[in-house]
Amino acid sequence: MAIGFLSIAALVSPTILEANPLPCLFRRFGHPCPGCGMARALSWLLHGHPRRAWERNPRVFLVAPLLAWLVIDGGAVRWR
Repeated sequence: MAIGFLSIAALVSPTILEANPLPCLFRRFGHPCPGCGMARALSWLLHGHPRRAWERNPRVFLVAPLLAWLVIDGGAVRWR
């Protein structure tokens, strides 16, 4: 699943995600969401724009290494 999310974030242009943000149930019901902007932030980060990624969601710098680790660890398990 992590590799799919990273692949989509890498392949889809950040400007497309900016124009069409994903719906958020937290915000719809008036609650703050810690994940809002994460897809856009990952896309900006993977396209080489760390400042824009930070503006969308600063937590991207915690999530991106974790997702990368999941992808690498999952590949290592499959390799064995």
